[in-house]
Amino acid sequence: MKYDVYGIENPLVDINVKITDSDLKSLGLNKGIMHLIDTEQRNKLFEFLANRETNRYPAGSCANTMMGIARLGGKAVFSGKVGNDNEGGFYHEAIKKTGVISDIKSEAGLTGTSIILVTPDSERTMNTFLGNCRKYSKKDVNTEILSNSRILYSTGYMWDTDSQKQAALFAFETAKSNGVKIAFSLADPFLVKRNKEDFLEIVKKYANLVISNEEEACNLVGGDVTQSLNKLKSLCDNVIITLGKHGSMIADKSEIHRINAFRANCIDTTGAGDLYAAGVLYGLCRNLNLKDSANLGNLFASWIVTHEGVNLF
Repeated sequence: MKYDVYGIENPLVDINVKITDSDLKSLGLNKGIMHLIDTEQRNKLFEFLANRETNRYPAGSCANTMMGIARLGGKAVFSGKVGNDNEGGFYHEAIKKTGVISDIKSEAGLTGTSIILVTPDSERTMNTFLGNCRKYSKKDVNTEILSNSRILYSTGYMWDTDSQKQAALFAFETAKSNGVKIAFSLADPFLVKRNKEDFLEIVKKYANLVISNEEEACNLVGGDVTQSLNKLKSLCDNVIITLGKHGSMIADKSEIHRINAFRANCIDTTGAGDLYAAGVLYGLCRNLNLKDSANLGNLFASWIVTHEGVNLF
């Protein structure tokens, strides 16, 4: 195959800025949680940031995973949609510098951003504006690149709009018909609750590998983590449930394994799951078994948590 992994999801420009608690209060934001914001709220925050020092990075969950694969030496392609604005231009240039092969489309409108406000106690208050991510559609899927990839990787975040959902399903069908393996991340516990039937159908019909955390798995199939793993194993040949600092549990066609985490001086857990997925997918593309790939995922995750933020740029 020409490419290792073709990833589809939301390209977001992460904008990190240090602020005070009084700044946060003046903005009317609750500390330490992720807010989905609209255009008006996005513009208000951009005005607030106008005279402040910021750090910008190409990001998004799947993008982080593709950048991780590229960092490990793999050939990763990322597809999504940005706007014809300054942030979109930045994203195009920055993602290429990470070693990721860009299949990112542009369209009139605003690029998705995640404005991350960091207070002195290191709490991160995230404000995510999806913008043109929501416009991604079937016509944006590069079927030639996808058909020449070892693995298609996408996540539950594609269920934000019908257009994104249909694009993901089209990509799954294309991959399946061309013998490309499909890895699917459940992405978020609330997404699982809202889209339970759709996600179950994906797991049963398309996925060769499902990646989730404990809460996502339990929301999808019920039971505790062991019961959830066994239920998912009956639907999909390869299943991974991440357990944070406790490592992960995996199931392949024949066995269940507990994979211990590596010791790390944890500073920030942001992106740990994304880099875990990168290690797993890279390992599978190098013909490692699922257990060894999961160990590589744990190692990569243990590295990123010793850094502030996910800066692979």
